[in-house]
Amino acid sequence: MTTKQIHETHIKIAFFAMLLIMLAAIYVAIPDFYSTVWQLSTSGNMQGTIDYLRSFGVWAVLVSMIIDIVINIVGFLRLSSFPRPMASFLALPVGLSFPG
Repeated sequence: MTTKQIHETHIKIAFFAMLLIMLAAIYVAIPDFYSTVWQLSTSGNMQGTIDYLRSFGVWAVLVSMIIDIVINIVGFLRLSSFPRPMASFLALPVGLSFPG
């Protein structure tokens, strides 16, 4: 390993640790956050999702970004178990169903 690779590895580890700390802090601050987001996400209740986000007031934008990050992480973890061509093939219908 070169020095540059070691430095990049340390940065990746630091960011992963910060992500875990942030997710744990959310759980400590709002214990029902993840269960509520999961319930709203799986039910497809858009009005409930909007109302939940609005309940955070001026912090709604930040909460929305956190939810987006968590969804992207979970989506990456599911597709990362497949080879890249298969993952692209599986993601194609989702991309086509939500144009623009």
